[in-house]
Amino acid sequence: MIENYEWLKNIEKFNFASKKVLIIGGGEIAKQYALAFLKFHISDITIIVKTGDSISNFCIEKNLKLLKGGFEIHLSNLKKMDLVIIATPIPILINATQLCIDNGQDNILIEKPGSLYSKELLSLSIKTNSFNTRALSLQAVIFNLTHNKESLISLYRYHDLLRVEQISVSERYESIDEFNGELLAFLKNNVKMLSASPNKATTKGTQSRSINAIQDAVMIEMNALIGRAYETAVTGCQNLSNHVFSRGIPKNYKIESWAVNLRSGGFQLPHVHPSGWLSGCYYLKLPDRMGLDSNSPEGWLEFGRPEEKYGITDPLATYAYQPIEGEMVTFPSYFWHRTVPFLSDERRISIAFDIRPI
Repeated sequence: MIENYEWLKNIEKFNFASKKVLIIGGGEIAKQYALAFLKFHISDITIIVKTGDSISNFCIEKNLKLLKGGFEIHLSNLKKMDLVIIATPIPILINATQLCIDNGQDNILIEKPGSLYSKELLSLSIKTNSFNTRALSLQAVIFNLTHNKESLISLYRYHDLLRVEQISVSERYESIDEFNGELLAFLKNNVKMLSASPNKATTKGTQSRSINAIQDAVMIEMNALIGRAYETAVTGCQNLSNHVFSRGIPKNYKIESWAVNLRSGGFQLPHVHPSGWLSGCYYLKLPDRMGLDSNSPEGWLEFGRPEEKYGITDPLATYAYQPIEGEMVTFPSYFWHRTVPFLSDERRISIAFDIRPI
């Protein structure tokens, strides 16, 4: 694999002279970082130390800015840096990271001992970006792996955050059945369904590209229904003001929707929607024969089971929803979810969607 690092031989040709770097810590590793940045022609390097005894001469020699007295004193007076390196002793690593975040620094590299505090650092990353779907989904994985059921239940709060609603269509349609029929015809005549690909969760079925922007009366109706689902979720957050989902409410958003058509034996692997705040499914055509209860949930939507690579065979907090034609289910985009395989000669057709912050 050495050939992948050939570019390192020409490292001095890279020029990042306009970048500003902050290093917190005054040990040998701080010196090595500073030397590396100088190789990249970065001269705007600030080092914060407690006393500076071991690094003062080095900073004078290399013409680096040295701030003594500790990060607690100086962080509030610094402008935002392009990169912050935290190379402090282990006991103060979390405090240094927290103060960096509190003072507007958000591009932070933490030295290897930080892995001892993976749980705490993940929590800080979530606070940096009040709604980070991928970080929250990984937090659910960590709670499963550490058998922290209480925290996992608090993160999911299925009773409060998972919503199921029988839709109400506009006066243009006499019934939900009429709306579903028109939507099925629209998909058949206007939307190209694509076979499953390795980077999609869909298996033994087809999935469309984005359909929300297609100018058709039935899609305008569908977008309005999704918009109302967003408003319902926002209203529900009023009673959950301290929950991370409520802190991530997007002021501006776009709708992204696509169709999923599963045949017999079809399913969707566990996944999350990393670009969304709120996700959901609307069910317009379901097989007559599906699972009847949670003990036999064929074709149901299961929440809380992370993807297989994490090795979690018995997740701590799952919830299974039985789809019903004309119902819309919505949930935070960080919820792990999958479709349970089913056997039927009929298709299982739904519209999946995201509310994506912009």
